[in-house]
Amino acid sequence: MEGCPQKIGICVKVLTTKPKKPNSAIRKIAKIALPTGYRVRAVIPGSGHSLVEYNTVWLQAGRARDILGIHYRLLRGKGDLNLPTGFTRFNRRSKFGIPNWTIQFTTYKKRTKVCFYCVSASFSTSTTRKRFWYSSYLEY
Repeated sequence: MEGCPQKIGICVKVLTTKPKKPNSAIRKIAKIALPTGYRVRAVIPGSGHSLVEYNTVWLQAGRARDILGIHYRLLRGKGDLNLPTGFTRFNRRSKFGIPNWTIQFTTYKKRTKVCFYCVSASFSTSTTRKRFWYSSYLEY
C-alpha cells in the first residue's frame, strides 16, 4: 500500500473461493488492478454485492484469516461497491460496512421501536448526534 491507508483500484475479476478448515462457506473475492501496476486479491465484506468487472473500488489493508493469500479488504459504500441492503445490525457494523445513520429496528412483542440517528443542518450547532425514537404499531 506504500504508506497509504486506502487505495483506489479497478476490479479485474470477481470470483469465489473456499476458506481453510474448519470453516466452510463460499467467500467472494475480487482481483483488483492498482495504479502502481500491482494486481492484488481482496475480500468483499458483508452479504451481497453488485461488483462487476471494471468497477472502481477502494482497497484497505486487513487480511482474511481463513482465506489463503488474501491480505486486503474492499470498503463498502465507496466507489462502485454499494452498501449492503436488506439487513440491519447493532453490533460490529464496521466489519460489514453498515453506517451509523441507517434506521435500526428493535422488536418488542407486537410493537416496533425505530431509532433514527439524525445529523441534519438544523442540528449543526452541536457536534453530537441526536437520537429520536418513533414508536408505531406495524401491520403484518
